[in-house]
Amino acid sequence: MVVQKFSENFWSPDFASTVGFDALVKKNKDGKTSSKEIEYFIKERAKIEDEYAKSLLKLSKASLGSTESGSLKDVLTSLRNNVEKLSYLHQDLSQILLDQVDRVHAERDKFSSQCKVVEESVKRLQGIKKDLHKQTIAVRK
Repeated sequence: MVVQKFSENFWSPDFASTVGFDALVKKNKDGKTSSKEIEYFIKERAKIEDEYAKSLLKLSKASLGSTESGSLKDVLTSLRNNVEKLSYLHQDLSQILLDQVDRVHAERDKFSSQCKVVEESVKRLQGIKKDLHKQTIAVRK
């Protein structure tokens, strides 16, 4: 089976052909699938970031340099504080990613509903076009 280019779907010699429209509908459905995959991927990434943030926060609470004094104690305290701040950054990133998931989902739903309206209209028009084409052929005979 020869795979044809996407653009070649729109050059059918058959006047009543719906191959081009069918290719567009398939492309839209494939896009919806890709959108779901992207949504899942981002959700998983957010989950990993959240888990990492919790682990970092737990680590920042661990004892570090409790027997030290002077500048080494200051450095170790600074290290713990930086790990704590880093945990908050990863937690923020997790929330930002989840917000993006919501946006992707909302856009997909919006696009899907718009596509349904257009698909129904075009299918109705294709039916009319086929009927008119048959009538034209019948009149010519």
